[in-house]
Amino acid sequence: EYSLPQRALAETIGTALLVLVGPGSVVAALQLSGKVAPAIRGGDLLGISFAFGFIIAAAVYALCTSRFDPNASIIRSIGPS
Repeated sequence: EYSLPQRALAETIGTALLVLVGPGSVVAALQLSGKVAPAIRGGDLLGISFAFGFIIAAAVYALCTSRFDPNASIIRSIGPS
């Protein structure tokens, strides 16, 4: 069980990543489209969706591949496969 500060920090980092990357992709799409009407088209929506999807996938990958116990990492690296 994780402590309350650890859970709060994890929640803060996850929220910050989603808030920075997701709306950042919207701003990038608007800047790249210029003065075209409508400003956001179907291809732009796909790129924005991929930005949100990739940040969630990266966060899950980081959680699933990290080793939280350094002793277990050392034992696994020197032990038989």
